[in-house]
Amino acid sequence: MPQQPAAYLSLNESLFSSNAFLKNPIVTSAPAYVESIVSAALLNVPTANPLNHQEPLVQSGSAVLIKRQVSPPPIIPQQPIAYPSPDETLFITDDFLTDAIVTSSMAYVESVVPAALLNVTPSTYILYSNVTYVADPVANCYWAGTLCTRNTSGGWGLPDVVYCPQNYQWGLTYDDAPSENIVNGVHSNDTIALMDQLDAMNIKTTFFVTGSQSSYYPASLIAIANRSHHVAHHTWTHHPLTSLTNEQVVAEMMYTAAIIYNVTGISVRYFRPPYGDIDDRVRAIVNALGFRVIMWDTKYDATDADVVASDASFTIVENILESWFNTVPGFIALQHTISTFTSATSIASLVKIQSLGGIKNQLMAVPQCLGDTQWYKNANVTTLYNTCTIPGGCTGVTAPPVK
Repeated sequence: MPQQPAAYLSLNESLFSSNAFLKNPIVTSAPAYVESIVSAALLNVPTANPLNHQEPLVQSGSAVLIKRQVSPPPIIPQQPIAYPSPDETLFITDDFLTDAIVTSSMAYVESVVPAALLNVTPSTYILYSNVTYVADPVANCYWAGTLCTRNTSGGWGLPDVVYCPQNYQWGLTYDDAPSENIVNGVHSNDTIALMDQLDAMNIKTTFFVTGSQSSYYPASLIAIANRSHHVAHHTWTHHPLTSLTNEQVVAEMMYTAAIIYNVTGISVRYFRPPYGDIDDRVRAIVNALGFRVIMWDTKYDATDADVVASDASFTIVENILESWFNTVPGFIALQHTISTFTSATSIASLVKIQSLGGIKNQLMAVPQCLGDTQWYKNANVTTLYNTCTIPGGCTGVTAPPVK
């Protein structure tokens, strides 16, 4: 009958045992027999992870446990057994949370993110962007409640990106891509039509794409990538992330990254939270998974997705967009391509810029304004695209910012 120990090991498989557990008779009585029957050459083979390695130590009662290192998610996203429903009214739950694409990434998150952040209580979901934030919004830098952004590194990861750093830079972004609206076989006021106008001006933008929209319109997602626009991450379901569990946040990130790679071969790096709903818990998880948080300057929100589509609303949005022309401080803006209305307002403002022969601003994708060639985890982009800046205008080469 097996000898019984004084106590059993921790159930946490990420921990090694030492000290008190190794001194228990159930262990100490065995080596003499092992040494009597196993050759010394085999017993002297170096261990892959000797107990004197430099891994974190965790005190657990009388034992010192060595925390097992966990590998980060691979640069090339792991593919799941199946993808969640593209229905954005649904949350990612059940078997989708137990897929290895989530569990392996969650194990890494738990190994590197401070427990105090992972234990921040999720907000209570109400509807769309509406949540009740129950944790301390100031202490946890909850953007949707306080407009707080992190401008330094910390337990939450890298600083948020909010602005383009140089005067006259316009970080051009469109959320909720890709959308499709085909009339008589022709794309009209959708993501493809928007790209047609951007391409006519020889400028590139950042499209924050959702997993759900990518499921519906993979051909449009491929077109974004093939036309050299910047593909970035905007979650799977577009739910406010603070209302999700840690596992659900990981699932939103990893399933979306997986489908984008599956469709385009791109491993996305840049990320924007839906509705700007982010706090330090979500920041920490997102950063741990290798994504860079991109926000926007609240003075440059087109409000195109907030108004009821009408001629009057169209005029209001156009006036907002035109008020940005020739703005001096660099900024990152918020626009959308989720509907025919939002895409139409964006196209109209671009047509206006083109008719002017360009403006003082440099219109560009976010990584270009940051001077970051690592657009993706698996690919760099070194091309400096035209920015529709005078005097060269929309047909000229990339111009430096106007002084």
